[in-house]
Amino acid sequence: MVAEGSLELPSVSPAAIARTLPVLAPMEALDAPVSARFSARFAFADRAFEGRASIEVGQGEIVAGGLRTPFAAVTLGLATDGTTVRVEGAELRPRPARAGAAAPRITMRGNASRFGEAWRVRAELRLDELTVTDLRAYWPEGVAEGARRWIVENLTSGTARDGDWWAEVEIGGSARRCGCSARAGRCASRARRSIGSAPSRPSRAWTPS
Repeated sequence: MVAEGSLELPSVSPAAIARTLPVLAPMEALDAPVSARFSARFAFADRAFEGRASIEVGQGEIVAGGLRTPFAAVTLGLATDGTTVRVEGAELRPRPARAGAAAPRITMRGNASRFGEAWRVRAELRLDELTVTDLRAYWPEGVAEGARRWIVENLTSGTARDGDWWAEVEIGGSARRCGCSARAGRCASRARRSIGSAPSRPSRAWTPS
């Protein structure tokens, strides 16, 4: 015997989704219209469960730490067997930094596994490309301000490509491991002196204290 069901919500609060699925707690930071579709299947013979969710977020803002970061749209596809949640596809499209400019494409994949009352999460984030001149618009003031100020003041042209970041965390605990790698295009300093092309670098990992 198999039980199946589905639910479509043309309008739902991001906070409500965050409360329903703790692994999606970061959605509580969204100030935007959200629609969602959920489906589930349960086989009584082997007690196998399969659930899926498709979430679409319209234009809005990410509100965190007193900062409001605008974006154009977010799409998210999830699957779960009851103990592990997989991000099968996620994409964030920021608003263009200026008229006529193309916005960067940010994609994510990952999974979250439940251990008792905790969730262990691994997320991988990828940025296709971003011009140095548009960085000021996408990097909010007050976030890693020293690094932001140095880059904005010293790099005046160029493109950063193929940025990758990953993190492993335990919800309700502390970050276990984090890392990143990136390849930059050719950039120029404020004085227009070339600082060359940065080759791909291997990921670096650390364990926060």
